Amino acid sequence: MSSFFLSVVRNGALCVLAAAALTSTVASAAPAEVRWAQWKTTEVGEKMMTDLKAAFEKENPDVTLTLVDSPFTGFHDKAVVLFQAKKLPDVLLVQVDWVAEFADLGMLEPLDDWIAKEPKSFMDNIPVTFHQKWRGTRAARSRCSTTPRSSRMPGSPGRRRPGTSTWQSPGR
Repeated sequence: MSSFFLSVVRNGALCVLAAAALTSTVASAAPAEVRWAQWKTTEVGEKMMTDLKAAFEKENPDVTLTLVDSPFTGFHDKAVVLFQAKKLPDVLLVQVDWVAEFADLGMLEPLDDWIAKEPKSFMDNIPVTFHQKWRGTRAARSRCSTTPRSSRMPGSPGRRRPGTSTWQSPGR
């Protein structure tokens, strides 16, 4: 399993834990339900997400985790519409480039006050980068890389670098 995927799942689980902290303050005989909107069941398979849910509920018997799965395609827009309809689940898996937009829309709640209530050891599980309060709106850009696959792209068979006999020039 890739470290990127494990990081996504770990961060998602941390979000679920934060939501559980929000709901665990309400005393009740029945377990609290935390609804987690995500696309991972579709992406990585139901077994993995069922195992994650079972592990979470084992550690948090007072919380029932409900996975609200939707395909990634359209997930962003669906989340915005659910928020506008006041039907957004308790926890939302988001892409990094959605965070600033969702914060500006009021879809996200700052966790500073909730984290402050946790024992000091809680922060041992959080990368040091996040041991500060963020101010303002932060935006992130991502880069894409592609591999030439078409004969029309530079570096592909059948294409030549201008002024050379091949793309593999001497001295390169």
